[in-house]
Order: sequence, then structure tokens, then C-alpha cells
Amino acid sequence: MNAALQAVQPGNYYALFGLRPAFALDPADLDRSFRKLQREVHPDQFTDKPAAERRQALEWASLANEAYRTLKSPVERARHLMALNAVDLERAAPKLSPAFLMEQMERREALEAALGDADALEKTETALDATMDQLHGRLIVLLDQQRNFAGACEIVLRLQFYERLRAELDRAFELV
Repeated sequence: MNAALQAVQPGNYYALFGLRPAFALDPADLDRSFRKLQREVHPDQFTDKPAAERRQALEWASLANEAYRTLKSPVERARHLMALNAVDLERAAPKLSPAFLMEQMERREALEAALGDADALEKTETALDATMDQLHGRLIVLLDQQRNFAGACEIVLRLQFYERLRAELDRAFELV
């Protein structure tokens, strides 16, 4: 197994891929780093090695997959950055405002009303994407520029709501 991998700080997915810890992440860099690491640790590369090495390769491949999924997702990436900086989202996050929660109920109702109507779904998608892009921009400022990890908690919680709504929207598109 690669000595550089052995030196990686446990739990730091950025270090695993040789990336700078930041919310703003070039997806192409992440993909390249992931593919490179997978070539090094893929269990197929260790079929003729002792059982301990095969097991270790499997563990590294599993870790690489988990790290990749985490860094690929904006919400999970933000949560990971906060954890690396000792911020526990569940403890640090303020309660979401009743106005925000009411807005989420209204968005869900609008999505339900749009079911089966491709134009209405596309309008919902455009609005949701704009909202999520705006929050991603705020996270770049809070996490990368200001290093205000505790201040980013509410944004991450909001994004979690929007990602669930996005998943529902994607399922609705499959039915059109």
C-alpha cells in the first residue's frame, strides 16, 4: 500500500485526495483525484497479495468511495468542513425560523400541484436551482473566505431541506 496513503490524517477526506479543504471545489479535480486513488487501492490490484493486504485495499477503496460521495455533495462537503474545524452542526445550528419552515411547506405544495405538468416542474426546478446556487455562494463566503463555520450552520440546514425537495422534484420528472 502506498506510504502516502498511510500518512493521511484519518477522517480528512480532502487529504485523502490531496485537495485543499474548501467548500468551493472543482468537480473535475475531485473526479481526477478519485480515479487516481481508485487505481491505487482497487481490490482487483491486490488479488495475488496476502489476505491482510487485500483486506486493507478493500478498506481503502471503501473509504475512497465514502470520501468521494461526501465531497461531491455540497451539503455533505460543508458538514465535513465543519467537522474538520470542530463544529458539530446539530449542536451549533440555530432553530430554523417558522417563516422558513412555512416556505418549505408552500414549496412542497407547489411541487405537488405541478405533478404531471412538465412546464410547471421546470419552473419549480429553475427557482429551486437559483435558491440553492445562492446558498452555495453564501457557503463559499462563510466557509472559505470568512472561515465562519458556526455561521454556516443555518445555511447548511436550509440546504438539507432544499436537497430533499430537489430529490422529490427529480422523482416527479421521472413520472412526466
